[in-house]
Amino acid sequence: MATARNSQLVRWACEQIDLNSEASERQLREHGSVSSGAQDQLEEAYSRNLISPRGRVRVLRVARTIADLAEDPSVEAEHVIHALGLRVRTAGV
Repeated sequence: MATARNSQLVRWACEQIDLNSEASERQLREHGSVSSGAQDQLEEAYSRNLISPRGRVRVLRVARTIADLAEDPSVEAEHVIHALGLRVRTAGV
């Protein structure tokens, strides 16, 4: 977990923020290393009305954190799918 936190501190130092949760959509796309597959997953969920525009940013933040915990340098489709699963599960509670 400390490795994930350090990755975030290094990544966002140029943006003067500390955590993925503080990043805007623009910052996530510019510095968050989002793969095309991950982007496709986000767009598919959005086009199917599973997430709103604000929800898309939230899912991307969580996916970036999941990638950090896995020590993956970029956000991949599997990270977005995992983040979407967490969101859908908790939305029904």
